Amino acid sequence: MEYRPSPEYLRMVDYKDSKEFVKFFHNLPHFNLTLKTIDSTFRPENAKYRESLVLWAAVPVLLLVLTLVLFLIYFCYRCCQKESSRPKKNNELSCLRWTLAIITFLVCGLVGLAMFANEDSYKGLKDFCQSINGAGRIMSDLNYDSSDFQKKSKTLRENLDMLQNQINSQMRGSQAQRSKAITRKLIESVSKCAVKIEQVNDRFKNVKTDTMKYFAEQGSFYRWLVSLCLLSWTVALCLILLIGIGKASKCILLIFCATGTFTLVLSWMFIGLQLALTIGSADFCSNTTDYLARKFPAVQVDVLNSYLNCQYWENKQFSDLRSTCRKGLHTAKIQINSIKEKYPSVNSNEVKEIENTLANLDVAYTGFMAALDCRLFHKEYKIGADGVCKTNIVASVIMLLSCTVVVLLLTVLIILSSHAWRHFSKPDEPVADCNKGNVMYEELMLYLPRKGYASVDEDDPFLPRETDSPIRGNSDDISSVPIQLSGGSTENSIDYNSTPKYSNYRGSNTLPNNSHHKTSVINSTPMDGTMPRSHYRVV
Repeated sequence: MEYRPSPEYLRMVDYKDSKEFVKFFHNLPHFNLTLKTIDSTFRPENAKYRESLVLWAAVPVLLLVLTLVLFLIYFCYRCCQKESSRPKKNNELSCLRWTLAIITFLVCGLVGLAMFANEDSYKGLKDFCQSINGAGRIMSDLNYDSSDFQKKSKTLRENLDMLQNQINSQMRGSQAQRSKAITRKLIESVSKCAVKIEQVNDRFKNVKTDTMKYFAEQGSFYRWLVSLCLLSWTVALCLILLIGIGKASKCILLIFCATGTFTLVLSWMFIGLQLALTIGSADFCSNTTDYLARKFPAVQVDVLNSYLNCQYWENKQFSDLRSTCRKGLHTAKIQINSIKEKYPSVNSNEVKEIENTLANLDVAYTGFMAALDCRLFHKEYKIGADGVCKTNIVASVIMLLSCTVVVLLLTVLIILSSHAWRHFSKPDEPVADCNKGNVMYEELMLYLPRKGYASVDEDDPFLPRETDSPIRGNSDDISSVPIQLSGGSTENSIDYNSTPKYSNYRGSNTLPNNSHHKTSVINSTPMDGTMPRSHYRVV
């Protein structure tokens, strides 16, 4: 029998927020491992259907392989690329740093959105698990009330037998025969109700929701936990990158690139798993009745439709049950009153016990009919369907989109970080000199020591301070100063014109014998009266 939701049901369960998402993912082509198209009906017990979900989960893994190949090509290119002799300008490095920082903050924002969607999806799946638990309680109540009714019916028959024996001991002939007819009619009326209740209970007795509940709870919890751990690790990775950018540390950037590549692998695998779960949820939501009918074959399709549509007492079997039990219990009460009137000499305690048993039967019947009410089951069904097909689907789509963008931006960050660390200096490296490339400057620097510089005069950086040099006296009376060059042990002197401060002077340094260079240091007083500027000439 085909499931056709009623208009009332469609108004109660509104999926307009997620209907397009469910339709989109359900209509995606489903292939098995031989790439043959299969039916997209939700059948987790079918191997070919599971293969189709695995193939969709492999699509992000294929993108992961392409990303790793891209990294391999890029890093090989960077290793083979000739190092540029031109130093990186500060404004270019600042632009690169700001780009990395902005993308990092954008990644953190998307991770926050994914965390919110993860919590929302977990909430929807928890509602689904609670609805399964509620449906299981309804089935347990049905079974309990049915068993209780059968026990009370047996007790009633025993009490009636005892009452009949007492009547037989006191009366003979037609009166005893009339009492037997009354008790037999009473037992028959109660037995008919007990049979109807047992027949209805047999339809639901084999409905076990424990397995479904277990897998739903465990799957939703571990999916939420893995998602939370991965997203939290991504935020920590972004903090590592920000620290590396702020400290201009090659080491931290290398750590980020290594751990970031590993995070990309985990993220693409997680996206594949999330995609497969989303497609499976959409298939489940597209036709829930078919799956439930296969899962619980004891429940007839028309009964299942009546519960999902919740057309109150539409099913004929349940209407017969209600009418039979009401009539039977009412007849039993009439018969016991007839016994009390016609046989006042019988033991009143026996009659009261039978009346109490009939009252307990009425309570058990009322509880059974209350548990059988479709509105209880439909309420649980609506909560579970809203959790899976509305809250979970929308949150899963948000997670898929945000995580995919995060992975793409993380790929860009790894590439930019590998480009940035080449221009970051180590702590003991000098900053790029603006005089680099000046031939005279570089020739002169060959003969100057790189470590252990003496303190220099602020007016002339090539003269030692007065406090550091005992040879230098008054700044207006400068004599020749011996200078030890790193190229040899020859003493070289510079002669100055004995003129006041800011005077012109010319000095010559005699280099080692094996050198063919001669240097001249000329100090000239600028026209504007500022500090003298030294010029170097290598001959």
